[in-house]
Amino acid sequence: GFCLNRVLYLVGTDMNSLVELDWSLSESFYHWASFCPRWLLLLLEVFGHGLPWIPGSIIVCGYYWCKGDTKHAMCSLSAVLLGWLLVDVLLVSFVKSIVKRPRPGYAPGNTHGGPDKYSFYSGHSSRAGMLAGFFMYAALWPQQVQVAVWVLSVCVALSRVAYGRHWLGDVTVGYCVGVSQSLLMGWTVHHQWM
Repeated sequence: GFCLNRVLYLVGTDMNSLVELDWSLSESFYHWASFCPRWLLLLLEVFGHGLPWIPGSIIVCGYYWCKGDTKHAMCSLSAVLLGWLLVDVLLVSFVKSIVKRPRPGYAPGNTHGGPDKYSFYSGHSSRAGMLAGFFMYAALWPQQVQVAVWVLSVCVALSRVAYGRHWLGDVTVGYCVGVSQSLLMGWTVHHQWM
């Protein structure tokens, strides 16, 4: 609304110019990325979807709960991840219900109906950024693996534009929100064990 328009005015642009730039860049990226096989885009979609991560977190927590070992680090990390995944899903749903930005129309057949028919901001991108940050905090992996996880998360975000489901602005904001959530998650994990 008003605040965003005021900031854009001070920067020397208006909302219409920004939206037009987003549309133009998104459509150009969509056509440029048309060489990507559809199966690869669908595989990347799964990495950013909540379906594998939410039940996975519940299963890990349940496993350690059944063993009576709720103080195990994996149980704690899974509980933190589950909590932040639920926050992410609720936040994305809330923002989409307020903003109601339509999905791109340049990719016929790739738009999504149902309850998640709006585009801003990308939940897959926010989860990708959040999960990359989570694995940076939670796993003691070599630096090369951590870089690969960050690259994969960026690919998940960009696949949303390449698939025609989101505008570039949607994935940029979504990814930034996800990384911000991962910073808060890291703070939560750090303070839980200190």
